[in-house]
Amino acid sequence: MQVDRVANLLGAAGLAVTDVVLAGVADTVEVSPSGAAALVVLSTSPGLSVTELGRRVGLSQSAAVRMVDSLQARDLVDRRSGARRGVSLEPTAAGRQAARELLDARTRRLATLFAPLGDAQREHLARLLGTLLALMRLSGSRLLEIVARIYVDGLRSVPLVMVILWVYLLVPLLLGRPIGKELSAIITFTIFEAAYYSEIMRAGIQSISRGQVYAGQAMGLTYAQNMHYVILPQAFRNMLPVLLTQTIVLFQDTSLVYAIGAYDLLHGFEVLGKNYGRTVETYLGAAVVYFVICFSLSALVKRLQKKIAIVR
Repeated sequence: MQVDRVANLLGAAGLAVTDVVLAGVADTVEVSPSGAAALVVLSTSPGLSVTELGRRVGLSQSAAVRMVDSLQARDLVDRRSGARRGVSLEPTAAGRQAARELLDARTRRLATLFAPLGDAQREHLARLLGTLLALMRLSGSRLLEIVARIYVDGLRSVPLVMVILWVYLLVPLLLGRPIGKELSAIITFTIFEAAYYSEIMRAGIQSISRGQVYAGQAMGLTYAQNMHYVILPQAFRNMLPVLLTQTIVLFQDTSLVYAIGAYDLLHGFEVLGKNYGRTVETYLGAAVVYFVICFSLSALVKRLQKKIAIVR
């Protein structure tokens, strides 16, 4: 079925990303993936027992013991006796250095994956994450609903330029290395716009009458099949004008990346003005370009909205 095909594609994409990151791990420190995960865990939570460390990295007791023996033989981990907890594990200086190298390698690999993304790809990522958040809020699970609500309400309560600065300044502190201006902008717009797209998706799904849901259930469709074949096609048609309007807002918001010096359309006009000594003219030209693009898209949205209203 189509749902199974999409699930398989998402799983394959996840495995591909994992393979790329694990390849960086193997090339950097020459340890197994489980050993690399153990080093990262111990660098942030030293003093764990072998059992607890194995539980956190998904290994059995015997496999965890063999992994710790291997790391200790390479002078990356040290066993220490404790009064209450028995033997605890502490990373050595070489182990902490290896953990930092692992995190740097992971960041470089992920940056390589996401760096080629343009504005359209950022929008697709934000829309996909927004759809997942909307489904979480409508899933009926109390935990998923609370997590999605905190995410959405939290990001919608702060200015975008502040989120841009947070990601650009705080993420390198957490990772221990800079991630670059463009990658920082991609991450920011993905997580920020997803909060707005999720509310649009949720409103579109809730605009479908309950009779449509009951009809799908009466035909024996599962929740995923009902969403895929009955609810989401109608919901996307209802919320398409609003989605396009939010896309226009996203295009306008990209100019805010000037706060971190990232390259965008406005920055290109600024460089052009400095090169030719025509700063005022180039800013006026940028305003005209933004106006033409946004006005044209807004007119398209109005025509589309009238067409959808006639169909409905």
